[in-house]
Amino acid sequence: MPDNNGWLPIESAPRDGTFVLLWDRVVGLLHGWWDGKHWVHSWDSEIIPGQRDLTHWRPLPAPPGGGDADQG
Repeated sequence: MPDNNGWLPIESAPRDGTFVLLWDRVVGLLHGWWDGKHWVHSWDSEIIPGQRDLTHWRPLPAPPGGGDADQG
């Protein structure tokens, strides 16, 4: 069940390469994915293990207007 305004415990995050929002106790909001061994921070492709304190995750929101991201 979601807690903290929709944030879920990091242990329940998808491990299939899905991009998600991540919450780090020190840094705050990150965007990334699980590469099969590590969480990868998408803004600079930094591997996160050991140097981050990830506690929660949540799915990405729908794009503005709920439409396809490729439409202008």
